[in-house]
Amino acid sequence: MSSFPHRPSLKGASLAVGAALLFGLGVPLAKQLLSAIAAPMVSALFYLGSAAALCVGWITARTINPKLRLKQAPLRRQHIPWLAGSIICGGIFAQFLEIYGISLIPASEASLLLNLEAVFTVTVALVLFREHAGRNFIAGTVLLIAGAIILTAGPGWRFSLSLGSLCLIFACLGWSMDNNLTRHISHANPVFPVMIKGLVSGLILLGIALSLHSKLPSTMLALQAMAVGAMSYGLSLVLYVLAMRYLGAARTGAYFCTAPFVGAGASIFFLHEPVSMSFVLSAALMAIGLFLHFTENHDHLHVHEPITHEHEHVHDEHHRHQHESSDPDNEPHSHIHTHEALEHAHPHMPDIHHRHDH
Repeated sequence: MSSFPHRPSLKGASLAVGAALLFGLGVPLAKQLLSAIAAPMVSALFYLGSAAALCVGWITARTINPKLRLKQAPLRRQHIPWLAGSIICGGIFAQFLEIYGISLIPASEASLLLNLEAVFTVTVALVLFREHAGRNFIAGTVLLIAGAIILTAGPGWRFSLSLGSLCLIFACLGWSMDNNLTRHISHANPVFPVMIKGLVSGLILLGIALSLHSKLPSTMLALQAMAVGAMSYGLSLVLYVLAMRYLGAARTGAYFCTAPFVGAGASIFFLHEPVSMSFVLSAALMAIGLFLHFTENHDHLHVHEPITHEHEHVHDEHHRHQHESSDPDNEPHSHIHTHEALEHAHPHMPDIHHRHDH
């Protein structure tokens, strides 16, 4: 059995926590925007802002570095069904149900129910897509979810199974399917699926908002909402997709549980909200949960079946292949390549090379 020093889990965890950080920072900003803009219009502007920012950013980056396209695999025709499913489940179905559900029930109840997204994401990944879960992962995930629930539960800890509650439950189920479908295109350039999702979802949600007689905000307010969307829906989701490349859907979803904690911390710092006992307890549980995730060591003898695919890579132990004359030389790079059968042992996560049975 050979050792394999590369630990992609650390990179993936950093990306997932970064995604949660950017999404969580948008919470207090969204609260301020909702006082002046109707919720359906805010959601539409968030998605459109993410699409616009990523488009401008990618064009600018390509202008500065024309070889940037060689580092990431492009979207191919076979990716379209996964992307379409992601847009339908998460960008349209779940987003509309969230907006409608929040309008029917108290905010504290909505916050508690929205934590079900992580529960559903992990469950779908483990049961439907058969990602592996060890003891450290399960224990850490339980603590992360518990911390998020305690933080957002509010007084009373009660909710009724009303129409609004059912809308939010099904919204979380839609996002969990979105997350697991997106996992199948995580090896491609993450900017394009997020940009397409933002544009399509944003336009549809804009149509829904206008049909519900939501008024268009002033130019300044619209730009502010789009800027928040660029950060919390655009860059955050790009990092989330990249994290799934290294961690799979279940672990990325578990790390994203820290987003409510980041949002609460930002509200305390920027909006001067009081530090509650639930915030302190949530911080402790999440710290232990993250520690268990970071110390997860899944190491066993496993077999890589032959496969031909395309993604960003360097020539490590998993990528010892011959280059064609048209393939790029600089690393990291992306091109279609074939993996021969390989049997070895090393610490690994359910990334794009380690989705095997146990």
